Amino acid sequence: MTRDDARCRVEDHAAELMERLGTSVTSVVRAWSGDAMSFAFAVRGVRVQGTVHVDETDAILDLEGRSSSDRTVLKLFESRMRSEMEEGLKGIFAD
Repeated sequence: MTRDDARCRVEDHAAELMERLGTSVTSVVRAWSGDAMSFAFAVRGVRVQGTVHVDETDAILDLEGRSSSDRTVLKLFESRMRSEMEEGLKGIFAD
């Protein structure tokens, strides 16, 4: 797989994830800079931002809350959110 393929697959996965989460997700922003996709969204009022760095064989996910209160709430469900996102990213590179 090329880096371009990886970026396309990550973009598709991000779109699918946002669609699956439905109306509980608002204010979605995604932007690529080279091999890194920055993203931000709100889930039930908690603002989340992060970056996915991709290459031909892997994707690395960084998550953070935008404010101190968002970071506090994010810690409560970060494990589940990270697990969901990382599982999807693993599937991208399994093909």
